[in-house]
Amino acid sequence: MRRYGSPFGLVCSGIFAFAACGGGQAESGPTTAPTASAAPSASESAAAAAPADWESMSHGQRLETMKKVVMPKMGAVFQSFDAKKYADFKCTVCHGERIKQKNFDMPNPDLPHLHYTDDFKKHMAEKPEITKFMMEKVEPEMASALGMHPYDPKTQKGFGCSGCHVVGP
Repeated sequence: MRRYGSPFGLVCSGIFAFAACGGGQAESGPTTAPTASAAPSASESAAAAAPADWESMSHGQRLETMKKVVMPKMGAVFQSFDAKKYADFKCTVCHGERIKQKNFDMPNPDLPHLHYTDDFKKHMAEKPEITKFMMEKVEPEMASALGMHPYDPKTQKGFGCSGCHVVGP
């Protein structure tokens, strides 16, 4: 199973990377319309917590999604893998030190480069725990946080490894 993203995924990842750590001014105003009732119902609360489709979000909505959805969600995911190493989960975990120069471009060439040859057989042999974690936890959780589906090799759409990593044959 190949897990590299499409050009759409690369564009989206660059956009969300820029927005993630304050790469510009956020638009003012709420990202969801307030409800008329004083206390939202359970379904309204669930809908408000779920991200909209990443493609249709404004810059401000993307920034809010990165701050309020992606960072907490992915921080918890990474901390579940290694609580000590990821105790202080920050933008630099994915974006690296390049953010100091306002470079939020993704994929991040400083992250391990991936090779999809033989469905990541080399990576599974060398680092099975982190490879399995990335495939089974990080990819689907990040896709969900962005309101996307995980990468589907049949359609070549969705969020995949190339959203963060340089991937080659």
